[in-house]
Amino acid sequence: MDYSDCLPVSIGVLTKPDTVLPTSIGQLQKWRNVLEGKANVLRHGYYCVRLPDEAERLKRLSRAETENLAEEFFQARSPWNEMINRKRFGVPNLVRDASALLVQYIEKK
Repeated sequence: MDYSDCLPVSIGVLTKPDTVLPTSIGQLQKWRNVLEGKANVLRHGYYCVRLPDEAERLKRLSRAETENLAEEFFQARSPWNEMINRKRFGVPNLVRDASALLVQYIEKK
């Protein structure tokens, strides 16, 4: 039986993955379980974004530069670089998918 209609319609967004220490294995596993849909399930799932830290904000980096830093982070650090669904990382992916859902909702209404 498909229970997806019973799930909350929200999109979850996990932020600041760079603040979780690589040695915090239990905490990283919790994040991974959420992102893989094994815990706190939402109909549209979760996304994980890394925004610029204070030092990066002070440099006044461009949007492209901050997106590149985030992508490099997700490619270099475990468990992010081990996850299969890479489309759930980064602001551009969140914006793309949320925009598509909004268009679907508008068309349906």
